Amino acid sequence: MIIYLFDTDFVIDLLGSRPHAVELFNSLGRSVYALSVVTVGEIVHGIERSYDSARARELFEAFLVKARVFNFDIEAANLFGQIRARLQANGTTIGDLDVMIAATAIRHNLTLVTRNRRHFDRVEGLSLLIPSTTPES
Repeated sequence: MIIYLFDTDFVIDLLGSRPHAVELFNSLGRSVYALSVVTVGEIVHGIERSYDSARARELFEAFLVKARVFNFDIEAANLFGQIRARLQANGTTIGDLDVMIAATAIRHNLTLVTRNRRHFDRVEGLSLLIPSTTPES
C-alpha cells in the first residue's frame, strides 16, 4: 500500500476544498495519507494567525484524526544534513522546513504530494506527486 505524505500547501488546498486537491485526494482511494510533524506545525501556525481560528482548528483536527503523523527522527535528521549540504553545494538551497519534510518522506519511503515542484524537484531521491491545478474562477 502506498503512503502519501501531504505537504503543507496540499493540506491547505484540501481543507479549503480546492477542486484539484479534493479530486486528487478522492482518487487516492484506499491509500493511507500522512503528515510530517513539520507540516502539522506549519498548519497550526496558520490556524493561530487565521481570522476564524476555532473553525480552522476544528477542521484540521478532524482531518488529522485519520492521518498518520511521522516524527522527525535521527535518521531523518541525518538525511536533512546530507540533503541540505548537497543543495548548498549545488547553489540550489530551499527552506529548512521543506528539507525536513523531504527528509521525512525519503526516510520512510513515502511519496510527497505537493504543488511546490520548484523546491522539491531539487531533492534527489524524493518521490513526488504533483496535483494538476487549473485556474479557479
